[in-house]
Amino acid sequence: SKEKVILYVGRFSPDKNVDIIIKAWEKIAPNHPEWVLEIAGDGEMRDSLHALVRERAIPRVVFHGHVKNVSPLYNRAEYIVLASDCESQPCVLLESMMFGCYPIVFEFPAVRYLISSEKVGAVVSKHEEKELLRELDKVITKSINNKNKIKEINSYMKRFDVSGVVECWRSLLEGNF
Repeated sequence: SKEKVILYVGRFSPDKNVDIIIKAWEKIAPNHPEWVLEIAGDGEMRDSLHALVRERAIPRVVFHGHVKNVSPLYNRAEYIVLASDCESQPCVLLESMMFGCYPIVFEFPAVRYLISSEKVGAVVSKHEEKELLRELDKVITKSINNKNKIKEINSYMKRFDVSGVVECWRSLLEGNF
């Protein structure tokens, strides 16, 4: 069963824009007192991110530091949020979706292959803190039925398991694009 957790997993580097996630959370946190932003990772921006939260007294932000086994975090989190400048096919996105997390991600070239509908995730324009804020607020407020959402995401993710990849190759080799 999912908890009211929004999760970020990754490096703390400028290109990951964790500060944008935190600033968006700062604005919507007062409207959603039962929700928590959890952040797992480490990197060069650790001190500045901790300072941002501390100096602005942003509520309900939990830093986990570097986590070797993120499975328990994915299992608990209802949403994963990623705001990277550049991605190809982020492992965190696919891993989290395998655990039924609904992703909210900044746009990147292959994103429409990984998130093809609002039923399985949301795509936000890069560096648009206001758009990220609106999307987070929308999904929390409307809070899609967990069981239906998880079922939809898990069904969708089958295309990335071995049988799904084999079927894709079979179609390609047979000329069925």
